[in-house]
Amino acid sequence: MGWSLVSFNVGVELGQLAVVLASIAIVRAIGPRRAVQLERPAGYAIGSLAACWLLQRVLPMICR
Repeated sequence: MGWSLVSFNVGVELGQLAVVLASIAIVRAIGPRRAVQLERPAGYAIGSLAACWLLQRVLPMICR
């Protein structure tokens, strides 16, 4: 049972590392000036996705 938890945690950490490395690669590819222009739209996209996930989880509990 302990190995399952360890391997799950390692998988999560590797996924996070992949996202960070992909983000760095994108910023280097498009240039820092263009990346700054994309901060606001990216923030809105992330916030919208988070709001959708929140509503998907909360509404079924409220609307019983």
